[in-house]
Amino acid sequence: MATIIPIMTRRSVPRIISLTGAAAQAPDEQFSTIDRLNRQLLQRVAGQILDDGERHIAQLMDSELDWTILRSPVMNDYGSSDYELVQTPPAPWRTINRDGVVAALLDLTSNINYQHQAPFITR
Repeated sequence: MATIIPIMTRRSVPRIISLTGAAAQAPDEQFSTIDRLNRQLLQRVAGQILDDGERHIAQLMDSELDWTILRSPVMNDYGSSDYELVQTPPAPWRTINRDGVVAALLDLTSNINYQHQAPFITR
């Protein structure tokens, strides 16, 4: 994001849709007890990835871009590609079909209801 944001700004490209993990927490966001425990576990096994996702969120939130950040649980190739966007994290054991995540990313390019938001995707 540190490279993408300035280039988009210079080229007058206003809209960006990004993807990160569901455990990534936005600044000043409050998570439930189970989500905090999940984050602590992930911090131990994949701390750099979690930290990168949270820096990515903070950088976009501080930018002048028209951003939406989709936060996804673990992706797989099973089940329906139907999805729903919600404001609270899905349970840590939930998964989502990759096709659904791709569909959501594409839908968000023209959906102005989620500008400057970081919804979670769930089935």
